[in-house]
Amino acid sequence: GDIGARSRYRIAELLEQRQDLEGAVRSYMLVGILYLHDELTGESLWRAASCYERLGQREKAIEVLRELVADHSNHARSAESA
Repeated sequence: GDIGARSRYRIAELLEQRQDLEGAVRSYMLVGILYLHDELTGESLWRAASCYERLGQREKAIEVLRELVADHSNHARSAESA
């Protein structure tokens, strides 16, 4: 639900701030895939792609951005990624 999605998103933010990018990706992807939260899903996918990029995993970043554009075209980050 909403509380779970927001909690997991906040955990991802904290992990990203601590430079634990792999942990952040896992948490962002959980929000993006498991919770399907109207407000947080698109942002979570975009931030996961950003973490992948910083990890040097460009192909995974592109895959996540494609998912963002295909499945969440109404999200503001989708237009940036297209």
